[in-house]
Amino acid sequence: MIRDETTALAQCIAEGRIVAGEHVVAAARRHLEDLQKGHERGLIWKPEEAQRVIGAYPANFTITDGPKAGDPFELLWWMRFVTGQMFGWFKRDAEGNTRWRFDEVYVETGKGQGKSPWLAATALLVIGGFGRKRAQAVITGPKEEQAMVTMADAAAMVRSTIPGEEDGTTLESEGKFKCRGLGAATHTIEHPATSSVFKTWSGKATQVSGPRPSLVEVDEVHELQSFELVNMWQAALAKNAEGGILLLTTNTPAMNQGVGTFYSERAQRVVSGRDFNDSLLVFIARVDVADRETVFDNEPVWPKGLPALNITFPIENVRREVAKARVNPAEANRVKRLYFGIPTGSDTFWIEDPTLWERALQPVDEHALVNLPCWLSLDLSDKHDLTPVTAVWKFPAVDDLPPRLVAKTWYWTCEANLEKRARQDQMPYDIWRDQGALIVVPGASINKEFVAAWVRDFADQHDVQFLAYDVAKLASFMEACDAIGFPTWRYKGPKERPGQGLKMVAHAQGTRIAFADQQLSMPTSIERLEDVLRDGTMVIDANPINTACASNAVVIADATGNRAFDKARSRGRIDGLVTLAMATGAATMAARKAPAPARVIRL
Repeated sequence: MIRDETTALAQCIAEGRIVAGEHVVAAARRHLEDLQKGHERGLIWKPEEAQRVIGAYPANFTITDGPKAGDPFELLWWMRFVTGQMFGWFKRDAEGNTRWRFDEVYVETGKGQGKSPWLAATALLVIGGFGRKRAQAVITGPKEEQAMVTMADAAAMVRSTIPGEEDGTTLESEGKFKCRGLGAATHTIEHPATSSVFKTWSGKATQVSGPRPSLVEVDEVHELQSFELVNMWQAALAKNAEGGILLLTTNTPAMNQGVGTFYSERAQRVVSGRDFNDSLLVFIARVDVADRETVFDNEPVWPKGLPALNITFPIENVRREVAKARVNPAEANRVKRLYFGIPTGSDTFWIEDPTLWERALQPVDEHALVNLPCWLSLDLSDKHDLTPVTAVWKFPAVDDLPPRLVAKTWYWTCEANLEKRARQDQMPYDIWRDQGALIVVPGASINKEFVAAWVRDFADQHDVQFLAYDVAKLASFMEACDAIGFPTWRYKGPKERPGQGLKMVAHAQGTRIAFADQQLSMPTSIERLEDVLRDGTMVIDANPINTACASNAVVIADATGNRAFDKARSRGRIDGLVTLAMATGAATMAARKAPAPARVIRL
């Protein structure tokens, strides 16, 4: 019988005999299900090939660092599980050729789990172990020094004694590989017998011509600032007639790391079965959502995010980090993300505990809310910026659940220079458009009458109490409403007679608090938004643009502590967070206790 470690590991994970988080369990079940039904989609499982590759690591390479230096490079269980699937699954293409099934692999684990030496050894095997002539492997990342770490590991393996051979007999001395550069400065490793090469590549490169790589490894994906690097290598891999693999490895991205968050969320959808992609292999090591609140005190769940824990990564290392995190909120966010896979915001996230934001994110169906009171807010763009409209509904108490606010934001932008603006803003507008998260309209600017018509149609279907507006943008919006015959009126206080049509209430944007009853103010709205997030009575539609805006935001305060969002200092677009705060302030304005009427003296 052919040995099949990959399937055996999948069974252990699925049955709970290996401590693993929900995403890894889903990956195991996916492998087992594909064994049963994959042939219907043209998939082929070759356990002998998977085992051949898994066995090649300890047969050729030694561990070059740490307490086990000099031992054969036996793959950790998570590496065997991923590697076996990478090189054991095949598919037939339209021409009847058999090639690797997975052309993309996404691996996300906690810090210190051995990704770098695994990347190094995998690249060496791809250029020297498959008999491919002129094979090319590339290691790259956001920073060149990150790629050099993996290349240095590869050079050390080539220059270390081959397992089972006499001391000093190395892959380099045997002529199997040739290193270009000295020590840590090695930049290229060649395999002369096949004229193949493994090399570093600058992460700043945005164009590549000529290479048809068999393997491209992009490390530290969570630090990428744009999609250009990955897109470039995806195009290069598509030129390889034999097939190639894009291998993305990373720690869990923070909320403000939009590119990494996109790849992680896409991978989560695929491995969970919410999206279908037969060519994407996923391994995401995180603690489960249910573990997050008590993760510092629950050591048995730590291996879910740290699969090498107490194997090559001492638990004492983590205990020291947790001890520091207990007394420092900023450290707590870092440790939760880097070691346990809990996606938190950066140290400068606008709210002190970013998990409050994540807890609020859920899909929102506005059609199910038509009979509930609703408040709108609008941030009308000047030219081609984002134009968001946010609606906040009041959802009544149900059973044991308290009353809640439910928010959804719609975003528009113009079509002109969309890809260029995506690069400038570091926000994937084109991808959000394809996902349905962003509405892209023709032209070089947002037609204000188009937005006015949308608000009119929305107000016809929902119980809109009023729309909160930025005073600076009021005139142009009201002109657009007049042009389409949509009546609106500006609220100026309780003594004024109500007008006809949509009621509109001013909302100041700075740090000054407006005490007049005809106007809302940003310090109060931010405070109200934070309150409902903290007490868990806010639901925010899980549109990725919402989180991108929240991650970009910077809050400023005046001498008395009144706060406001500062667009000039923010890291990118924050428009959606601004309208969310405005609409939340509007919805809670109605809940404020009215002042007691003045007592009248009667004679």
